[in-house]
Amino acid sequence: MYASEAVVHHAHALTLRTLWRQHFGYGRAAYAVHRMRAARQPGGIRFEPVRFYAGLIARPFTDGAPRPWSMAALIGVTQAANAAGLFSEAARRGRPRL
Repeated sequence: MYASEAVVHHAHALTLRTLWRQHFGYGRAAYAVHRMRAARQPGGIRFEPVRFYAGLIARPFTDGAPRPWSMAALIGVTQAANAAGLFSEAARRGRPRL
């Protein structure tokens, strides 16, 4: 059932360590998703172009976010943790074509 008036607030009280752990786990799960997708489509695992990730880090400076340097640094940390989780899982399970 859809309820347009429903509002959900979702937030985690994270430290830098738990933020890293959460996004590392996201990267590990992303490996499985990429591997399943690669099995259905020829060409191996595909990632977004570098400009996509650069745009993520630049976004706080272009959208007027408060403390853009802090936000950009946190986005960088989350992306690094995600990549570390993905490559860690690839090393553990056997790396498909990247």
